[in-house]
Amino acid sequence: MNAHELAQFLDAGPRRVHLIGVGGAAMSGIARMLTTQGHTVSGSDVADSASLEALRDIGVAVAVGHEAANAIGTDLVVFSSAITPDNPELTTALQEGILAVKRAVLQGAFSLGKTTIAIAGTHGKTTTTAMITHVLRVTKQDPSFMIGGEPQNIPHSSHWGAGTIMVIEADEFDRAFLELFPTIAVITAVEADHLDTYGSMESLESAFRAFVDKLPSDGIVATHADSAACLRVAATAHGKLKTWSLRGKADWVCTELSPRRGNGFEATLQSASGQRLSLSLSVPGVHNVLNALACVTTLDALGIPAGSVALALSHFRGVKRRFECKGSINDVTLVDDYAHHPTEVRASLRAAREWHDGRILCVFQPHLRSRTADLFAEFSEAFRGSDRLILVETYQPVGREEPATRTCEDLARAITRPSNTTYAATLSDALAQIVQLVEPGDLVIVMGAGDVTELCDPLLEYLRTRIPMESQL
Repeated sequence: MNAHELAQFLDAGPRRVHLIGVGGAAMSGIARMLTTQGHTVSGSDVADSASLEALRDIGVAVAVGHEAANAIGTDLVVFSSAITPDNPELTTALQEGILAVKRAVLQGAFSLGKTTIAIAGTHGKTTTTAMITHVLRVTKQDPSFMIGGEPQNIPHSSHWGAGTIMVIEADEFDRAFLELFPTIAVITAVEADHLDTYGSMESLESAFRAFVDKLPSDGIVATHADSAACLRVAATAHGKLKTWSLRGKADWVCTELSPRRGNGFEATLQSASGQRLSLSLSVPGVHNVLNALACVTTLDALGIPAGSVALALSHFRGVKRRFECKGSINDVTLVDDYAHHPTEVRASLRAAREWHDGRILCVFQPHLRSRTADLFAEFSEAFRGSDRLILVETYQPVGREEPATRTCEDLARAITRPSNTTYAATLSDALAQIVQLVEPGDLVIVMGAGDVTELCDPLLEYLRTRIPMESQL
């Protein structure tokens, strides 16, 4: 069943929909949206969580554990790429003739019938999606949205709104973004990633061109004019092209840029028509200025006054795990960050340098053996912005088996700057190393897309309960 057929199926009347893996960020958001639309929603996941409890509070019937009985009696079963073919709920649905679709197809169905802004790109898409959604909410548009992270300004990452606009993060993994039907395609960056899916940059760029080609004749593509790859994939657009830039010619350009220690950036933006506006961001990093430029460019093309966009962005507080300051205790600052690609690592460490005067201790967990191997040379040079580096054993999701052709220990040996890089086989090992290294005045940045974030709470607790460091000097 394709997205058009699925949309008709859901519009025909309330359905009983079961979501496999409902505790995940995207699937829990879908559960909320389906519930708002009037469908009866159930779901299952391997373990209980705060996410499942929140879904119970809105009437979603949640089961812990995957069992065949969970799918019986439903009209539709939705699953993600992470669900294996032998999952008992999926196999039962297929045996019983229950309609079963991938999550991406349902997201495509959601994007039909709305003015859909789909944000794709190797980096920046979650924050840009959150920025655009935040501005539309502030300007009373009541958009529908699906964000691949937890925005600090918005109660939930997904919502089915009464407005005409849909904002959705478009994920290129497993070619999922090709199921969407965008009115405006936003492309933040196109770099080598997910090569386990695509095999080559040529194939990856081809997929981005196919994404752009899904635009209607009056559609808009907005992209980064400083990126040759972005311009290549946007070249086939048969709609209007809108661009942003930090240094060149574009529809919106940043003409002045200055970091504020510990508090983001001040910038001046100028349009091709000569309009100038001031932008004040509380989120740090030049990469977030680029995300803000993408937001201004996109919403200006949609007819939202750029001045209103900039004003709303001044109140944007970021997304959890995107350079999220977890606290400062005993003169040690802890930041939790999702960066898991070499370009993202460099950007986050640059932001840390602009934001903090003292030493930077980075704890990084590679995400996927394939990414570590494909981008090994880039990773080996990405951590120069840190003073000390601890590499935690690679995070490999359950069920996604890949050969370890280049290991985390190999990467630790290959990194020459910082010269004192160490390896930690477990999170416990990493925590033990951190507490031996950390000193007053340090910024500790815990970085990666896996479970490395679990270091934050015990580290904060250690900093709270240990003898104050100042007394040990």
